[in-house]
Amino acid sequence: MSEQLRHKTVAVAVIYDPNHGFLLWNNPRWGGYAFPMRHLEPGDRPEQAALGAVAERDFPLSLPNAAARPLECLGAFGYSEGVRVDTYYDYHVIEVDPGQTLDPAALHPDVRFFTYDRLQAASIVTWSTRVIATSLVESQEVVVAVIWRRTAAGLEFLLVDKPGHGYFFPSIRRKTHGPLEAMADQAVRFDTAYVGTVVAEYEGDDVDVHDSTRFNARQRRYRYYVCAIQLPGVDLQQAGNPLAETLNDFEAAQQARGRTFGTRGYADWFAVAEMKQSPEMSTQVASVLPIAIAAIEKGG
Repeated sequence: MSEQLRHKTVAVAVIYDPNHGFLLWNNPRWGGYAFPMRHLEPGDRPEQAALGAVAERDFPLSLPNAAARPLECLGAFGYSEGVRVDTYYDYHVIEVDPGQTLDPAALHPDVRFFTYDRLQAASIVTWSTRVIATSLVESQEVVVAVIWRRTAAGLEFLLVDKPGHGYFFPSIRRKTHGPLEAMADQAVRFDTAYVGTVVAEYEGDDVDVHDSTRFNARQRRYRYYVCAIQLPGVDLQQAGNPLAETLNDFEAAQQARGRTFGTRGYADWFAVAEMKQSPEMSTQVASVLPIAIAAIEKGG
């Protein structure tokens, strides 16, 4: 009878400087340079655990003003150097702002910046750190919320202006291992400020490879998880409906803070033909649109 696979949930602190790369430290227990990490117990908040990892007594750097926010989640199977057992790791990757300028020349010898390419090539970097860095730099998972309506002109989708990218569906980077539908709900809240009931249903996913400026410019692999959205009790074709009113207020609030938008404002309804042709579209619309259309046609 085989033994049960060991499973560890871990918070990972990622400090990144565009000019120097990822900050790693020479962890004597793991025999190489690694991201600061801490095991998560039930009820622990990953952000606090990540901050705790950079405040450990053995970590040779003091960051009293550091702040943290969720960045990514991933799973990986590997060999634990600490207990010498094959283990499945559930990594909660947390972006840590050090709260101060870090001068590479002034750092402790056991704390060093590694560019992504150097990190991948260095034998002194742990396998888990290379796996996590690869996920951050070369791939990204995005949950997409598809809101639609039927008009005399045909099928239309609600898109919002994503800064620097053009018009795209409400969406959010997948940062946890939670249900996709719950994250689609969050995408609607974040990108439209809507507070009413949201019903999301996962419909499928697709992969696209395109340029990204995150962690320096390079080609990245994106996986889009598409969820169809219903807003019970809301007639999206009716002028002044709750979503329309919320979007008007949301746009006005952003304009008051000095933000500018594309020619269609912050959010608008777009017909399929325009989504395929308009230069104002995000280049990623083409990856999501077929799944969105198939989901709507399947549901009638």
